[in-house]
Amino acid sequence: MKLTLIALIGISIFGNLTSVRAENLGAELRKSGWEGIIGTWVDPETKGAKHRVTYRWQYKDKVIEITNRDTQKETTALMGRNPKSGQIFHVAADNEGGSSIGKWTLENNEFVLGLLFVAGTGEEGTLQIRHKLINNDTLFVTVVLPEPITLKLERLKE
Repeated sequence: MKLTLIALIGISIFGNLTSVRAENLGAELRKSGWEGIIGTWVDPETKGAKHRVTYRWQYKDKVIEITNRDTQKETTALMGRNPKSGQIFHVAADNEGGSSIGKWTLENNEFVLGLLFVAGTGEEGTLQIRHKLINNDTLFVTVVLPEPITLKLERLKE
């Protein structure tokens, strides 16, 4: 029941916000310069043993599957675009029973994910995660907390 209520609140909050109009998610990413996010990103210190994030097209130009693995948790998410509002949405679940819904926006050349989450323990909250592409092979990800956590990730060369 709580998750349903959070989902409805999230939809009502995020549903009224729109992004720049484009035909589909792929066009939206190309227009904003964020098509370079596609690929696998790892922490350079451990070559992905600590942090590994993959953005891949599940359905070309329509839906991106995001898998995130760190030393504590694995998460699978879908990023898509609402064809009516233009909003870029995010829905995720993890191996600990947690889930989240959210919205991606572009702010000052950063791709920002605002989330409503319920942890596997039942804890609820909000979170903002900022993504900044430094170049084609370097991505900084900042989890906005009272003391922000910033990770430097590098594109995995396959």
